[in-house]
Amino acid sequence: MIDWQATKKVIHDWTSGITGIALNRVIWSHGNAPAPSLPYITLEVFNGLSKDGTPSMDYDTEAQKFKSRITKKFTLTVQAFGNMALELLEKIQNGADNPLELEKLIKNGISVVRTYEIANINKLINTEYENRYSMDIDFYISDTNELTGLEPIEKIEMSGNVDDRQILDNKILGGV
Repeated sequence: MIDWQATKKVIHDWTSGITGIALNRVIWSHGNAPAPSLPYITLEVFNGLSKDGTPSMDYDTEAQKFKSRITKKFTLTVQAFGNMALELLEKIQNGADNPLELEKLIKNGISVVRTYEIANINKLINTEYENRYSMDIDFYISDTNELTGLEPIEKIEMSGNVDDRQILDNKILGGV
């Protein structure tokens, strides 16, 4: 099961670290608080999870449990506001290409799939334009679940006949 609160915190902190914007100036959209002073960044999960691939099943020998793992994809919309808005989103795009920055996400089961172009969404407020830019980022996230009721196969015993061959002590005797 994906822990969305932990995932959002990792993405929030990663965004703040790449851009150099204080943590309290990177906010999730639709929060119950006023917008911080400029410049600031908003984050919003635009497209929810979609399955991307086939599940795999592994046996965790340490925990002695089977685990199912599937990759899921979601899209994050990032908007920046203020005179540095374009520069902030360019820093995020560059960070998404930097292996050292990506490692901060990967160690938490998150990876960047693609960053999209930066769009100018400047808005006239009263008599002045407020600099606003937006872009989307596709992420992969690993969803791991423990499977219950499954035990590893430790031993197989066979007896009887297969075609015209006899099975004895797990060896096939006779026939071709």
